[in-house]
Amino acid sequence: MNLSKYITQLIVFSLSILAIIGWSDDGGRKILIVDYKNFPNNNKDNDFWSSRIKTGKPDIKAVEDEELKLKVLNIKSNLASYMFQTEVNNLNLDTHGLVNWKWKVKQHPKGGDTRDKKVDDQAAQLILAFEGRYAITYIWDPSAPPGFNKDASIPLIVSNKVVVLESGDKNLGKWVDVQRDVKADFKALYKKEAPKLKGVAFQINSQYTKTTCEAFFSPISFTAK
Repeated sequence: MNLSKYITQLIVFSLSILAIIGWSDDGGRKILIVDYKNFPNNNKDNDFWSSRIKTGKPDIKAVEDEELKLKVLNIKSNLASYMFQTEVNNLNLDTHGLVNWKWKVKQHPKGGDTRDKKVDDQAAQLILAFEGRYAITYIWDPSAPPGFNKDASIPLIVSNKVVVLESGDKNLGKWVDVQRDVKADFKALYKKEAPKLKGVAFQINSQYTKTTCEAFFSPISFTAK
């Protein structure tokens, strides 16, 4: 994975327009949604999304999902490593501290394992970036068990905690629901209160295992507890 350089760029990078971030009403509850209606399907940056490419070529696009009946993000890697990111503004984690999404892995990078830096590849990685150069990276790892976490920080540059939420092939090809309490996760990992959330990013990589992989992400929502 080795995301620290790119997470640093995510935290300090500011986009000019954030129309993809919108408030919606869900049964009387206000929710903040990050969707893909303005996602660039040419693998290039636009006013809403910015890429960070470590190696290889990005292969990412927004597609209509027949099962979910909505637009989702399809991300692929062929010996590549890259992320696409956007900024999140005006979110109060005290009132909207639950982050929700669905993800689906179609193909793992064969042999990937976040516990071994020589094969630290994953198809599905969701990054939350915070003020103060902090980040939490949620991953679906090919091998490491759910609940495993590690420190992937670079001293004086970025603090990054990696958390395995899903593992292996049990749910391969299936949509899996995720809900996380952002403030609770931050406090458990960093032993302090969460600062302001600044951005969201999607990362994929398979350069270490020299393989291919593919994943999908639904829109992300931030809701009240």
